[in-house]
Amino acid sequence: MKKVVGGIITIIGIVMAAWGIHVYVFAKEATSILIGGADGPTSVFIAGKVGNGFGLGTIFVGIILVVAGVVIFIKSKKK
Repeated sequence: MKKVVGGIITIIGIVMAAWGIHVYVFAKEATSILIGGADGPTSVFIAGKVGNGFGLGTIFVGIILVVAGVVIFIKSKKK
């Protein structure tokens, strides 16, 4: 039973890490820049997401799950 749990955790970790890499490397964030100043001082408004911490967090959690799954699988094999 522990082998199955270790395998499932490892697979989930691999999928999460791969998805995080995809989000971090390939997904481009949309950003809009609005410049206004017809009747007063010029203002610059930037609308969009700055940074990409979600992808890095997903990669980190995925790697932790892979390591945990492998450890569970190896420990269950020794018993």
